[in-house]
Amino acid sequence: MTLMSSISKLTTSVDQLADEANVTKSQLDAKVTLAEAEVISSQGEQAATEAARDEAATHAAAAANHLATVKSDVTYRGISAILAAKAMTAVDVFVYDTSYDSDGGAWRKRCKHTSWYNEPLNTATRGARREFPAVAIIVVELPNKVTIFDADDPDLPMWMVADTRGEQNTAPYAITALGGQASYLGPVSALNGQICICGTGGYSSQALLRWDFLSDRFGNQAPNSFYSGWTSGTISERNELRTLVEGLPVILAPQVRDVAMTALSEAPVDPATWLPVPTIAVATDGGVSVIKQDGTVINPFTAYGMQCVHFSEDMLYYWQNGDHQLRRISAPNFVGNTIEFYGWRDNAIRPSISPRTTFSGIRHVVGDGKSAIAASAAADTNLALLQETRIGTGLSMVAYATSDYATGWMPGSIKGAFLADTDDTDLVGSVYLDDDFTSYADQAAAEAAGYEFSGCTFDAANDQVDFPGTGTFTFSGADPSPSGEPIIVKIVVSNRTKGNLSFQAAYSQVFAFGETGALDANGTYYFSCTSAHLRVLALNGFDGSVDSVTIYGADADRSVNNNGLIVNGNVTRSPVADGAELAAYSGFSAANYLEQPYNSALDFGTGDFCVMGWVISTDAAFDYLIYRALPNATDVGFSIAIDGANDRIGCLVKSTGFQYGSNKVLGRWTLVALIRSGGMAQVYVNGVLDFTFSAPTDVDPTTPASHIMSLGSASNGAGALNNGSIALWRISATAPTAEQIAKIYEDERKLFQPGAQCTLYGTSDAVTALAHDPKTKLLHVGTSAGRSTFDGLQRVANTETPVGTAISAVNGLIAEQ
Repeated sequence: MTLMSSISKLTTSVDQLADEANVTKSQLDAKVTLAEAEVISSQGEQAATEAARDEAATHAAAAANHLATVKSDVTYRGISAILAAKAMTAVDVFVYDTSYDSDGGAWRKRCKHTSWYNEPLNTATRGARREFPAVAIIVVELPNKVTIFDADDPDLPMWMVADTRGEQNTAPYAITALGGQASYLGPVSALNGQICICGTGGYSSQALLRWDFLSDRFGNQAPNSFYSGWTSGTISERNELRTLVEGLPVILAPQVRDVAMTALSEAPVDPATWLPVPTIAVATDGGVSVIKQDGTVINPFTAYGMQCVHFSEDMLYYWQNGDHQLRRISAPNFVGNTIEFYGWRDNAIRPSISPRTTFSGIRHVVGDGKSAIAASAAADTNLALLQETRIGTGLSMVAYATSDYATGWMPGSIKGAFLADTDDTDLVGSVYLDDDFTSYADQAAAEAAGYEFSGCTFDAANDQVDFPGTGTFTFSGADPSPSGEPIIVKIVVSNRTKGNLSFQAAYSQVFAFGETGALDANGTYYFSCTSAHLRVLALNGFDGSVDSVTIYGADADRSVNNNGLIVNGNVTRSPVADGAELAAYSGFSAANYLEQPYNSALDFGTGDFCVMGWVISTDAAFDYLIYRALPNATDVGFSIAIDGANDRIGCLVKSTGFQYGSNKVLGRWTLVALIRSGGMAQVYVNGVLDFTFSAPTDVDPTTPASHIMSLGSASNGAGALNNGSIALWRISATAPTAEQIAKIYEDERKLFQPGAQCTLYGTSDAVTALAHDPKTKLLHVGTSAGRSTFDGLQRVANTETPVGTAISAVNGLIAEQ
């Protein structure tokens, strides 16, 4: 090949490469242009997306505002205003949120075939909407009326009314949807398209009234077969007399006082409705009946009439107003037992005796679907929050809340709950009466001092009151303590040969510290009560004497035991944090501390026990928080202290000497729990295990009946908490679990935050209604002062409108009456 030929070919190749490069560049330029156009398009789409997002957010906000309006109207204006405007006497109110039905409320879309869907609208008994509301409020009023309001609309229009006077027929047997008698309607419940209404009269023709909206029928489940069955009537014929045509199994008795409904996980699906069959429980005059998911009826409790029933998960709870037993039975066989809450009842071995308790009997109960139960008390006592464990008797916890104190959680066999008040007035130690009767020349002089003798006599020669087998010695007139204030009364008995004395305050027996009986031996007895008509009464032919009476000012024990603390000197009380309700106790010194006289209930021997409470300290010294020992501070049974120099907790159990942890505690509110279980001591700090040590020794006093317990110092006033505060201290004969300690810390720590509220709002302790919202998990408690809303132990909101008879709450929507 010639040189020119080679150059020519090389030139051609270079030209080809240049052309290809130019083509590639043109293609790339075109792609760049296209990409730039796509970027512009994407930017436009992004802008459109962002605009759509913003519009959606606006709609969401509007929807939230609308929901809030609905909730606000229902809570504060809707139902209350409707009832007031129409002078309605509601006996129950129920928020029926169909989203909690088994199909989420989808059944509402399958009802176009029913009579009620197609009945004329805009009448006196039907509103303007055909479809069943997603959220309905059912109001039962006397004498005979049930109104369903449409809560999907913030104006709460009437959706349906049944208002016939109760009618019945016997040839053939027939009733209306409101039963066969007037003025006997009661509580209502609803689930899976069915509404159940209690017929509270003693009539078979009005027992448990049942409305089934999907099957489009109504009926009555009664204690006899004549009136127990579905009628021929449809829901649109609810105000008409219709014949009973399809029998239903009979229930135990008439006077259906309460009803509860649930859909168990294994419930069969009703082929007519495509929904699981509800299980229904009723409280009647004769006990409890359960209408099982297969339609059969069982009567698990028939001893006497029951007032209330409540389902929580697969457990049915039932009780009688004023009773101290909360019974439970579990599905599917509905067998069970009585729950023993030591903080509620007196103790497990005395189930038949009325307890020494500020919780005077069950009134209302609601559950959270897990293990927590809220119960209100009868009369004017308090609210009890119950944390149930199903693994054994006595392992549950209870917390009381009233208008002026909150105990925190009391585990198991509680023996004391101290420093639980919200009153921040300082405590001033007082000995209101200290009388050994040596200053009276005769009985007339003693009577002039305010003592009263009936059947007993004053023995001036021996300075004592003698009982010759009978008699009453009243010393209210000699008692200068302020009426209604906590006091501790000391009585010394001598010369006793038989019988016993009963100490009474306000004509009711008060038990001695740690005792279950009365004054039945020679010795010194202490009683905790409030100042009101104090006396001792001879029983069983008591032959003996009273040598002296002493009355101390006290700080109350808020547990079932009511064994208060004597105030020595002055103890300061102030809020635990700015704006918080709970009071902290401080200002301790050798002369200023709290003391409990010997209490046999704290003689735990070698058994399990728990001592726990809250402390905040900045002191670098060694300070005792709680101390049980002889008055001279020897023979220590147990103690908890802060070793300020090393910023740690120290604990002692009898002969162990102080043992120490490593968790830092100074400068912040700290929960300390000393637990002995099976001879091992476990110490928790803020819900977490800090340290353990062996502690099998008997903690009882070496000399019987000699230990005293002090809070804020040792038993002789030494080692006082000089620069710190304590609150919510409790002692139990039960060792709580690690999970329970963690819960106690998590729930109670919120009470030590600024602004934290923990009591019932207002001054009333009489709980009139309860409701637990399954969505928000909030507990709503009604009193004459308004509605208190609790998140755990903390009150997070309140109203000031009195609550009379009922509250129902679902997903933040609250109806009350």
